[in-house]
Amino acid sequence: MLQSLLAEGRPLLADGATGTNLFAMGLTSGDSPELWNAERADRIESLHRSFVDAGSDIILTNSFGANRRRLMLHKLEGRTRELNRLAAEIARKVADSAGRRVVVAGSVGPTGDLLAPLGPLSEDEAVDVFIEQIEGLREGGADVAWIETMSAAEEAACAAQSAIAVGLPYVITYSFDTAGRTMMGLLPGAAAGQGVWTAVLDGSGTRPTEGVAVWNGESNTVSICQFEGQDNFDRAFGAHLTVAVIPMKYRRGPAIGEELPALARLIVGVENKVSGLGVDLFA
Repeated sequence: MLQSLLAEGRPLLADGATGTNLFAMGLTSGDSPELWNAERADRIESLHRSFVDAGSDIILTNSFGANRRRLMLHKLEGRTRELNRLAAEIARKVADSAGRRVVVAGSVGPTGDLLAPLGPLSEDEAVDVFIEQIEGLREGGADVAWIETMSAAEEAACAAQSAIAVGLPYVITYSFDTAGRTMMGLLPGAAAGQGVWTAVLDGSGTRPTEGVAVWNGESNTVSICQFEGQDNFDRAFGAHLTVAVIPMKYRRGPAIGEELPALARLIVGVENKVSGLGVDLFA
C-alpha cells in the first residue's frame, strides 16, 4: 500500500508524536508504553484515530520498544510477539475504518544495546530479536516495517535483514543530532549507503540482476531497483552517473572479500573506489 501511495507523487503525512501523546493520556514515566496494547487498547485506538482524523496517511504502531531486549526491562520479554501483534491489530482496525487508504507501519526501534565488538549483542542475535518483533507485527496486519531512529548502520541492516526474512517491506529512518550525525557518528549519506546497501546484500536472489542496490554518486543516494540486463540498466540510469551495483546474492562484511573480482565486473561506470560506502570493490 505504501508503494502505491508514493506513486501518487504527493506528500504523505505520518503521525506523531506517540510517546508525547501517551504521557498526556496517563502513561507514567518508567512504564512500558507497549503494555497498553493489552491493558489500555482503547486509548491506543483513540490515539491512532485522532491521527487519522487529523489527516495522517501513515500511522505507526505502538511498538517502538517492543523488542525482547527492551521489554526485558519490564519483565515482558515473554510477551514480545503478543504485544507486537496487538499493536498492529489496533492500528489495522483504525486504518481499515478510515474510509481511505491508511498505511499501518510497524514501528521497530533500536534494541537498546550496542552491537559487538562495542556491545554485548552479536549481529545474529540482533536479527533474531528483530525477526521476533516483526513477525508479531506482520501477524497483526502491518503493511510495512518502519525501522526508526537508528544510529548504527549495522543495527539498521540487521533490522532490514529481519524484515526481508519475515516478508515485509521496510523503511529505515535514522536520528541525527544538531551536528548532523547519528549517535554513532554517521552522516546522512553514509547512513543511507551502509544501511540500505547492507540490507540488500543480505537478501537472497536467484540471478545477479534480480534485486540490486544502486548508489548514485551525484546525489549521494541509495535506491533499490530491479532490471533485466545491463542494457536496461544503462537506459535507466545513464553511463555518466557514478553508480555501483551489487547483486542481492552477495553478503556484506568479510564474505565480500572472496567475491570482489566478480563484483568488479558488475560495476557500471566506476573506475575507482565507491566513495562514502567504505568499500573498495577493486582492492
